[in-house]
Amino acid sequence: MKRKEISRQAMLEHLKKQNSLEKKKQEAYLSSKFLEHEQVFKAQKIGLFMSMPFEFDTSYLIKELRARGKDIFIPRVMGPGKMAFFPYEPDKLIRSKFGILEPRVSQEGVPDLLLVPGLVFDGESGYRIGYGGGFYDRYLSHFKGSTLSLAFDFQRDKIQAEVYDERVDEIFFYEGSEEDK
Repeated sequence: MKRKEISRQAMLEHLKKQNSLEKKKQEAYLSSKFLEHEQVFKAQKIGLFMSMPFEFDTSYLIKELRARGKDIFIPRVMGPGKMAFFPYEPDKLIRSKFGILEPRVSQEGVPDLLLVPGLVFDGESGYRIGYGGGFYDRYLSHFKGSTLSLAFDFQRDKIQAEVYDERVDEIFFYEGSEEDK
């Protein structure tokens, strides 16, 4: 079994077992880092992912960014290896075969800024390990906007990039809140 697959499986287990109070604390910290970022202020069209219960919860970001007048786009799998982004319309979501909420197809859009999900992140190189489908790497290979990722403290690791892997511009890790110091 490849190292990426081992890392992927171990991280999925860790994510599913994390303490809910600690998860909420780290999400609050990371959300504030994201919302205060210069690229978030600059961008009008922001691509976010619809999170699974064990992942970083994007629902607060969606709510806050919409309140700021930002246009939110979320991904939909369009076929083998193909993903596109569409406007977020809460009353027009369907559950995919992967169990993720996706938009019903409407007018495709291209975000200015993209929040990229993942399981393992390398803060030095900007690479990430995703779920293994390659959807984000394929999308990022032609994406011209800015990319950010948010990661819990235990999601940091060195990654040996492969030829098709795409870098994320900036990764925010939970570094501890003021009360932790």
